[in-house]
Amino acid sequence: MKEAGVTITSEDWLEDYEERYKNARNVWKEKILEDAKHVDNPFDAYASNPFILPEGRAVEAKDIADAKAAVYVLSRISGEGKDRRRIKGDYYLSEREAADLFFLNEKKIPVILLLNAGGPIELTDILENTENIKAILNISQPGQESGYAVADILLGNCVPSAKLTTTWARRYEDCPFAEDYSYLNGNLELEEYKEGIYQEMNRTSRGSVQSKDFTLAMYTGANLYYDGVKPYAHEPYNIVSNHALAPTIEQRGDEVVLKLNFDNNISQLQSQIIDTEKMGVTFFSNGYFENPDGTPITLNTDYLGVSRGDAPKAGPFENVVSGVQEIVVWRGHHKP
Repeated sequence: MKEAGVTITSEDWLEDYEERYKNARNVWKEKILEDAKHVDNPFDAYASNPFILPEGRAVEAKDIADAKAAVYVLSRISGEGKDRRRIKGDYYLSEREAADLFFLNEKKIPVILLLNAGGPIELTDILENTENIKAILNISQPGQESGYAVADILLGNCVPSAKLTTTWARRYEDCPFAEDYSYLNGNLELEEYKEGIYQEMNRTSRGSVQSKDFTLAMYTGANLYYDGVKPYAHEPYNIVSNHALAPTIEQRGDEVVLKLNFDNNISQLQSQIIDTEKMGVTFFSNGYFENPDGTPITLNTDYLGVSRGDAPKAGPFENVVSGVQEIVVWRGHHKP
């Protein structure tokens, strides 16, 4: 941010935290080196001693003097030997983090939350009880160029997609089998992933909502299963064929050719055009499946960009018929 021309008012806070971080890192390093003397694999010493980020001192009025906005970073460590925990300072805000955010809120300064974490942090309470957290930016596990990327976004030089690949639960308890997961069940060797009962929000039209109870499952339909592959038990309609599809891939110069041997079923099973309307909404957040600019999605072309009609064929290719089909799936410069 500083290199981008932003004036930083909290230099003292940052220098203090840098010292806290270095001290915590040195203590952690010495502990690992000592423990490594007593194990066969040094990695075991590392995995048994996950690094814990130190907390900074309380944010004070002098840290935000003359500031036009506050950027507050929530960081979490996760990975080998550091599973997330349902505790303050991990899945929940620490008492210091919550106090800092309430302090900034009382000072009526616009706050931008940066989430530097590999997974969710529950923010429900803090968002419901403050009014000056104006934006949240997820910078999950960024690389060494992240500072420049964040500066570009905050200064309006580029726009993030604003779409998460998964939705975050409003409360921890909203997650599947949340009370019996990971270390909470006492078994870190084996995890049985279960499914719970949730409420599905089906929007029959944008703004019109219908709900029903259902068991979390996949959505699928109108699939053609070759080589005797078993279909999904709850799929509403499909065709199962023992015909051998016999797929092969060939490199022909700059082209990659996929060869498939279809039977007559490829022309018998018809699907439908999928769009924002038919996909309903996401779990928990009830958001639409749409383009980054908010416009509806219509999946009306196949893998090769060929336009599909109102009753498209099953699978990724529209212009296929019974018999052996050769499909060019890639063209480019080939280096032998």
